[in-house]
Amino acid sequence: MEPAPIAGCTGALLAGGGATRMGGVPKGLLRLGGETIAARSVRLFRTLFGPVILVANDPAPYAGLGVTVVQDVFRGRGAPGGLHAALAAARTPWTFVAGCDMPFLDADAISLLASRREDADVVMVRFRGHVEPLHALWSRACLPALERLLAAAEPSLRDVAALVRTRIVEEDEWRRVDPEGRSFANANTPEDARRLGLEIGAPAGAPGYAAPHPREDTAMELTGWLKDNEARFVSELVEFLKIPSISSSTQHRADVARAAAFLRDELRRLEVDAQVFPTEGHPVVYGEWMGAGAGKPTILVYGHYDVQPVDPLELWKSLPFDPEVRDGALYARGAVDDKGQVWLHLKAFEAWRQVGGPPVNVKMLFEGEEEVGSANLGPFLEKEKARLAADAVIVSDSPMFAKGVPSICYGLRGLAYMQVDVEGPAVDLHSGSFGGAVLNPANALARIIAGLQDASGKVLVPGFYDRVRKLTARERANTKRLPFDRREWLAAAGSPPAPWGEGGFHVLERIWARPTLEVNGIWGGFQGEGAKTIIPAKAGAKISMRLVPDQTPEEIARKFTAHVRKIAPREVKVTVRSLHGGAAFLSEVDAPAFRATERALERAFGKRPVLTREGGSIPFTATIQAALRCPVVLMGFGLPDENSHAPNERLDLENYRKGILSAVYLYEELARAPEAVSPRPSGPRRTPRTRRRGNRRR
Repeated sequence: MEPAPIAGCTGALLAGGGATRMGGVPKGLLRLGGETIAARSVRLFRTLFGPVILVANDPAPYAGLGVTVVQDVFRGRGAPGGLHAALAAARTPWTFVAGCDMPFLDADAISLLASRREDADVVMVRFRGHVEPLHALWSRACLPALERLLAAAEPSLRDVAALVRTRIVEEDEWRRVDPEGRSFANANTPEDARRLGLEIGAPAGAPGYAAPHPREDTAMELTGWLKDNEARFVSELVEFLKIPSISSSTQHRADVARAAAFLRDELRRLEVDAQVFPTEGHPVVYGEWMGAGAGKPTILVYGHYDVQPVDPLELWKSLPFDPEVRDGALYARGAVDDKGQVWLHLKAFEAWRQVGGPPVNVKMLFEGEEEVGSANLGPFLEKEKARLAADAVIVSDSPMFAKGVPSICYGLRGLAYMQVDVEGPAVDLHSGSFGGAVLNPANALARIIAGLQDASGKVLVPGFYDRVRKLTARERANTKRLPFDRREWLAAAGSPPAPWGEGGFHVLERIWARPTLEVNGIWGGFQGEGAKTIIPAKAGAKISMRLVPDQTPEEIARKFTAHVRKIAPREVKVTVRSLHGGAAFLSEVDAPAFRATERALERAFGKRPVLTREGGSIPFTATIQAALRCPVVLMGFGLPDENSHAPNERLDLENYRKGILSAVYLYEELARAPEAVSPRPSGPRRTPRTRRRGNRRR
């Protein structure tokens, strides 16, 4: 039975430019059942609409279709430019717009969209949390807004939809005509083509397009392109690092916003649907590319674009925001923490765009407050949980165990950061006139700090260790197998005479899996040159406690506050404040995404990765794991001695290059694994298996 015609509408296929080719063959010429996708779509559009338009910057491959072929006026603007060309050429009020690589367009599904046109300028579908702008009905009323955006910037189709009357067909209604979302399936990679049952190759007689040879490993084909672009990848990162995005400084608030815009613009250049979300603090940059299609795994890449303060400036050998390459490393604030590790993921995605796109859907989330506790990320996550839904989260903000030793971090410590202020007299006093009769606030602060910890490092706060999760025998055995060199570690730590800390624990266990208390800063009294005999009016200290599973920052902050108040001398006024905190994190190491990451790293580095934990904190990891109930994998490419929070921060450029390659392989490994779309983790977390390869002492 023929579908009912849809009046007042044109069918438009966007074939675009080079990004819509696969192995040199335009995607519209992929074949299903002996017929090209483009021919199938044109046949359907003629039945439904009558008029058909094809937008293609190279019209030659489509000459035999007998349709109107138009070119983009706004070249290089991706789908928005193609939409503009289609709407401008159409002679009907409405245009149904689809990609040239969508083989399963359906008449009933398109008719449902057409039935929802009243009082709308755009009709789109929300499916699995994602709005589909390239399987949608657009009216000519969108042209003015579209032209304004294209003239000023590089918009996404969602930017356009936000300025006009948009009707969304929700998933429950859509599933009545398209239960599996097959209408949205498209072919971005050879793997997609095989999965969808498509043949890669030009039909006989298509001018200038010979059938490509079968390709079994697309990622391997990209290594030459990566090599050719190595210098550009570094120069682009240099420009990113020049922005002083110090999140803790109000003076640099505009610079943080500038860094967010820099990331958004790069994502849009790569044809990722990207935008900047304001928060009560610094903005969140979010982008998504769902071109792999429904049913393919979706990964969420997390990183942060804010950086630490740079003081003491005099210890830097080169200016912190004037990046410099020395001895195979790039020196700048943020080079390794975390701008360099963010940028490598963008470059891996760009590599896949050379063949259309990666075989997985990719979402990217970059925040500007990680270095100050991620206070506004939790509310953003709660509000945008559906938007952020993913099968796995990939984080590159952690170090490798050592140079040449690829690593996956499965655990992070949490944090409770406190400030203690001690007040005595209203003003500084002469120590000769009042010393011995007025308690010195600096002395009182010293007594308080001395009551927080014993000589071995054991924290004296009552109840501090009540919820500390013990290391398993297997974890302790794994730690002992790591290639730990005591002398190298001491040198990296600034050459103290010997390690220090709790007895009965390996150095790595003290750093990774035991809670600690550290004085991060202390002040009070005269700090200038020479001598000044005073009793200061005030003194204070910033104190952080690194936490482990299952401690919580809220409980530890309460216990710390109660203990300080108890041991504080009554002759001074003591105020305790919690500045920020974050929960500890432990990953599910048996998740399919974890195993895919192991394979990707082994391909890139030529050796099996080791499993590690890390003493630092990334508050987002525990938050996102709990909220989205999906595995979080920490695949870092820094080194322990790269001064991430100190002067002369740097990024090893060999690790940067291999990090890009690892991310390229990871997309492929996630798509290749039959169990890549993993079930949400539930039940108790497992501890890592003992590795017989890769963890032996070398």
